Amino acid sequence: MLRFAQAEDDRNKVVSALAQTEARSAICRLSKGNRMSPSEAALALDSLADELRRIIEQPVNPPVLEAAGTLIDRHYLRALDAVQLGSAIVARDLLAAPDMRFIASDKTLLEAAHAEGFDIWNPCD
Repeated sequence: MLRFAQAEDDRNKVVSALAQTEARSAICRLSKGNRMSPSEAALALDSLADELRRIIEQPVNPPVLEAAGTLIDRHYLRALDAVQLGSAIVARDLLAAPDMRFIASDKTLLEAAHAEGFDIWNPCD
């Protein structure tokens, strides 16, 4: 999430309303697993909060949930992954941004996003 926030132009950043919760969960799991110190985790959480203030947030609303249901049927995605991709699809349509890039580290989710017409990026690669 932080790499995405630093790598993209602020005007082009859109995240699902779930992004903050998912990123916080990942940071806390890294800290609990001793792969990140408590001070690094605190710094990451502060940076996340700062970055999210400059990013457009796509709410989880009925069109997103409808898209998510279709994506589950089409790509057999996990529920939250389908909501993330559904958020991107709704935002892409609302912003008329056909060249929007979808960023994730889950290969199944990236494959589904690519099949839905997104340019994709795995920041772990």
